[in-house]
Amino acid sequence: ISEGVQLSSDDLYFKLKTLPKKGNLLLNNTVLKKSSMFSQSNITDLKVHYELVDQPRVDTQDMFTFQVFSKHARSGYYDFRIVIKVDMDSIFLKNNGLSVMEGGSKCITKASLYSETLGTKSVHYTILNGPKHGKIKYSNPTSGKDSIIAFTNEDILKERIMYIHDGSETMHDQLTFMASVSQTSEPAANWSNDVYVFNISVQPVNDEKPVRVVNKVFHVVRDGQRLLTLEDLCYHDADSNFDDRQLVYTRRVVPMGELVMVNNTSRKLYKFLQKDLEQKQVLFLHRGVSSGRFVLFVSDGKHHASTLLEVQAHDPYLKIGNSTDLLVQKGQASVFNSSIFSVVTNMDVRDDMEIVYKLIAPPRHGGLYNGDTKIASFTQHDLRMGHLFYRHDSSSNFEDSFNFTVKAKDVRLDAGVNVRVYLGNHQGPLKVIHNKTLLVEEGESVTINKTTLQVAPEDSVSSVVIYTVKVPPTHGYLRRIAKGEAHSSWTEQTAIRTFSQADVNSGNIQYVQVGAGQVSDTFVLKVTDGVTKVEDIHMSVDIVPRHIPLWVSRLTVRKGDYKTLNEEVIKVGDRNFSRPSLQYTVTTPPHHGNIEHVQFPGDPVTTFTTKQVEQGLIRYIHDNSNALEDGFTVIASDTDLQRESLPRTVHVQVAAVKHNAPVITVNRILRVWESSITEITPEDLSAWDMDTPPEGLHFVITPPSNGRLVLKSAPERRVLNFTQAAINQGQLLFVHSGVMSGGFNFQVNDGENFASPQIFRVTARPLVLRLERNRPLQVFPGAVVTEGESVVIGKSKLDASNLLDKVPKVWRHSYEIWFRVTSLPQHGILVMGRQNLSGDNPTFTQSMLNEQGIVYLHDDSEANHDSFTFSVWLKRRGGLEQQPLEDSEVVEASFYIAVLPVNDQPPVLKTVAPGLRVAQGDTVALGPANLNVMDLDNAPEDIEYTVVRKPNNGFLALEG
Repeated sequence: ISEGVQLSSDDLYFKLKTLPKKGNLLLNNTVLKKSSMFSQSNITDLKVHYELVDQPRVDTQDMFTFQVFSKHARSGYYDFRIVIKVDMDSIFLKNNGLSVMEGGSKCITKASLYSETLGTKSVHYTILNGPKHGKIKYSNPTSGKDSIIAFTNEDILKERIMYIHDGSETMHDQLTFMASVSQTSEPAANWSNDVYVFNISVQPVNDEKPVRVVNKVFHVVRDGQRLLTLEDLCYHDADSNFDDRQLVYTRRVVPMGELVMVNNTSRKLYKFLQKDLEQKQVLFLHRGVSSGRFVLFVSDGKHHASTLLEVQAHDPYLKIGNSTDLLVQKGQASVFNSSIFSVVTNMDVRDDMEIVYKLIAPPRHGGLYNGDTKIASFTQHDLRMGHLFYRHDSSSNFEDSFNFTVKAKDVRLDAGVNVRVYLGNHQGPLKVIHNKTLLVEEGESVTINKTTLQVAPEDSVSSVVIYTVKVPPTHGYLRRIAKGEAHSSWTEQTAIRTFSQADVNSGNIQYVQVGAGQVSDTFVLKVTDGVTKVEDIHMSVDIVPRHIPLWVSRLTVRKGDYKTLNEEVIKVGDRNFSRPSLQYTVTTPPHHGNIEHVQFPGDPVTTFTTKQVEQGLIRYIHDNSNALEDGFTVIASDTDLQRESLPRTVHVQVAAVKHNAPVITVNRILRVWESSITEITPEDLSAWDMDTPPEGLHFVITPPSNGRLVLKSAPERRVLNFTQAAINQGQLLFVHSGVMSGGFNFQVNDGENFASPQIFRVTARPLVLRLERNRPLQVFPGAVVTEGESVVIGKSKLDASNLLDKVPKVWRHSYEIWFRVTSLPQHGILVMGRQNLSGDNPTFTQSMLNEQGIVYLHDDSEANHDSFTFSVWLKRRGGLEQQPLEDSEVVEASFYIAVLPVNDQPPVLKTVAPGLRVAQGDTVALGPANLNVMDLDNAPEDIEYTVVRKPNNGFLALEG
């Protein structure tokens, strides 16, 4: 109330000195702060409100202090008290949201979401808008409900409600819900005050493998170098929180060169980042073969991928990368850039300024400009940056061209560009607006419409655009739908080869898929409007099979143990179905185990997703019964595509736990000759186990006291452990040395159980040979071969069987005659079967010689003889291929080969400039310095000269 002066409500103001503590004052829904002001008219118009911040649980009050003033006077301070009464039906809500791993799941607990009133704790929640990137489901998989739209506080307290993320690369999700004391499915009239948002934070997971997005052959100059960049090799990781620049590349051996750092070529590069490719820090040095591939491993820190980088080395070149006609309106200008013309090279060009273009035939009806300057030369950099343009001279000539020479380093390339001129009333160049992949079901058809395929001039859509099929589909055909035409008349033979954009826009063109078992197709189109054209429009087709291609494999698990169902056990082999939401359903559960989620052990699951399989969350667990075989049947389904697979059975092989210890069934004394090598057979030593195969029975021994054990596959290395399989396969040998009686201790195990230790005894005795006859080695007098040809050396040419005379007849079958080539032939090679006898002292036996012989292949040189030397000795069968230590037991000999020459070499003139200087009237002898001819097949006295044209100013005569 004002005294002494008449004031309107607009002239009377309130100023806040203190603010309420339990709520806010609002003017036109804007929160007022300390010293904020409002007028009496604002109060009269109901524009000032008090809003509680938190609902109190007991009766209370709030207060704020204000001052009234006008332009004439100012009042003292007043307190405005607000009485707050408890609302017994007001809901107290705790809404802290949820944090979940990408592709994971988590229960909504009381700490995440809970509400109550002063009168009751029975609150109902109704989901108005569910999450976009996941589902709200019951945590009990046997509830039978796929998703829920309502739940209660009791469900939250008993952790029945679960959010399951769909595995997409999203960082946030949410659901909108209404909380009410009574169960309702529809919001009340004042529902906006009771609707809340439950926020879900998604923690990203590195679950995507790197994928190669640039896959090219790397071209380099032979014995040269070139930068390896993202234009040659590039990978992408689909994880939302991963930087592709941090992908790590690792390489092994590069057979055709090396990878090095660009600023330190002496440092070989075995590991680098993708950002090194981006920053052009990786240099390839070519050496050796002209083409090949090497392996690169790519990792994002968790997942790995491998790829092959193909390298091709050639002489330096410049080639046309792309070349299309340049389109320009009459009298106007058009940009000339790298989309019109560009070159590629295998040279180490690190700057586009190094590639220079020089006009050799400029345009006749226009000019080439850089800005306002007419030019006669430009660079690849100018092309890439779009600095250049062609300007038409407004003449009536509608065709033009210009030619140029491209130079980079010392390599040149001649090329040119055609110019096509159109009138101003004609549309501009054609532009591909839509070119999308077609999706068709197996055996069905799909309509090609303008959202899938559209080509039109840049400044108009009214032109008549005609498509021509350059390359038809492989697994289908294109057809035009005409009214009244019988469907039975459509066949591959009646497939169309041309159609218009108008046909496409009207939905009259269809792709018809034929043939089963295909997953993709493609066809190539070219298009024109009569003036301009576009070549090679590739249309891709994804074919959705009638049934989802589900692939399963056998599962092996130990008795009572579990095995994760990963992608090696179950997966879908088609990218059209490779989505996180793809669901597997167990139609026939296992009889001797369960399928369960790792986070809910003991609860069998009947459905799970691809994402859960990829993350290793699903497993088969055996029930510890004695059954050694089990299995379960699954189908894969995609609700979006309404497809499912045929049932597939995963067979489970249960590996029994080994309860039985191995048993030694044979342990006989091994009797050997002194200093001999003897095979240990199953008749000498053998073990058996009821539940273990021979390769699983391991012998562990102490070092033998009178020799050593070796394997035939590695005779130079002694062994202290071996398997029963090695004995059965004849691989175990005992090499005697030292005392006559000895042996070794051994113990057999199956990996879990051990047999009792035992002793294997070895007894040696000396071998006494009595010389009955001592005839010389029977070596026949060699072989004869024609120059450049081959000859077989068999028993008739090389026979050392008389060495067996040293051994009594009853023992001769136990010995073999061995040859070792100690010196190879100089002018040819020795071949046995398909293998060259080369390298370090090759060996063979007399029986090999008798059966197939040795082939000597002459190298076509002019040598008239050749030979090789060898040593030969007797060896007991079953031992090692080693030469005796005593020289008296070895015979050394040579095998001679006579070469019959062939006159196959023409005479060669060795004199660089044949000629003769002679004084007028004089006589000069013609010697080798004037004329010299050599023939590798003939001596000088056998080379004859024939005069085909006599001298004009003299004559030739023989002396004497």
